[in-house]
Amino acid sequence: TRLFPRSSLYRLLATRSLRTSAIALQSTQNKASDRQRLVILGTGWGSYSVLKQINKKLFDVIVVSPRNHFLFTPLLCSTTVGTLEFRSIIEPIRNTGFRDEHHFQLAEAIKLLPDEHTIVCKSALNDDRYDLKYDKLVIGVGAVSNTFGVPGVYEHALFLKEISDARMIRNQILKNFELAMQPGVAEEGKEAPAAFCHCWGWSHRGGVWGGVVRLCETGRHKVVCA
Repeated sequence: TRLFPRSSLYRLLATRSLRTSAIALQSTQNKASDRQRLVILGTGWGSYSVLKQINKKLFDVIVVSPRNHFLFTPLLCSTTVGTLEFRSIIEPIRNTGFRDEHHFQLAEAIKLLPDEHTIVCKSALNDDRYDLKYDKLVIGVGAVSNTFGVPGVYEHALFLKEISDARMIRNQILKNFELAMQPGVAEEGKEAPAAFCHCWGWSHRGGVWGGVVRLCETGRHKVVCA
């Protein structure tokens, strides 16, 4: 003898399932509201270290950067001559386990309003601007290359700080080799395009080290050091 009709049993199970789902959803929403929003500016060494080590169960982590990857800069010199490929020294930021796909924003911070806990951001894809609220803020945007006021550096030198810089140097090296191999170029004229001048200065972040590594990577070619 059936104590409950089959349809009644189905309705009972469905009701309990909906109640369980509602409770779970409410619990998730409560936990989300309890989490503070941590905004990280930049995807360099400092910002990436915080992003990897922070407990994402305690914070809603949002990363804002015009660069969507972490760059392993010690191996950047090797990519200029093809020892390593560009993709082998980068780590996509989205692979770090964000709770939501919108928690990484390809943009740059253009204004900080600390009294309002607000950052004014500009999209890296267009000129759209928007405000981003935060509870905690980590600023790790890095720095630009310092020319120490030497005239003509920006106009004539090639910097090495980003993947785009390494690609530009690599293309220039290949172009110089092709120029040296052009028909009709005299032997003495082939040396100039194949020669490279490495200039570096001392800094607490290892400017000399970077120059030496770059020199070693191009050591098989004729190099003029300064």
